[in-house]
Amino acid sequence: MAQEQPEERQEAVDTAERQPDGADEASAEQRLMAAAAACDGPLVVQLLRDGAEPSCETEDGITPLMLAAESGCAEAVQALLGALGGWAERAVALPVQWTPVAVDDGTRCLLPSRTVQRLGIA
Repeated sequence: MAQEQPEERQEAVDTAERQPDGADEASAEQRLMAAAAACDGPLVVQLLRDGAEPSCETEDGITPLMLAAESGCAEAVQALLGALGGWAERAVALPVQWTPVAVDDGTRCLLPSRTVQRLGIA
């Protein structure tokens, strides 16, 4: 039985896959969001190499890193953390509550607790 996706995650995936009016194809950031949500690690790596912005987000504040972590894709999470250039290490020092999130290979990463709650992941 397929697991039902949280509504906000599905909206992020739908937004990522939707093309702007008049556009022939989705932007690199839209493809990055969709690849992260689909747990397509090799595509996430390639899109980042090609210049997709890893810190992009939807109108609701959902990022590719959140989608990759939720989908349990270690390769995508690691690539996104690397592309963020140390952002994650600096962010840990901010006055935010962080929650460790396990990905498919047992690796754990940190996401803001509010995001974890909103997306319904742990």
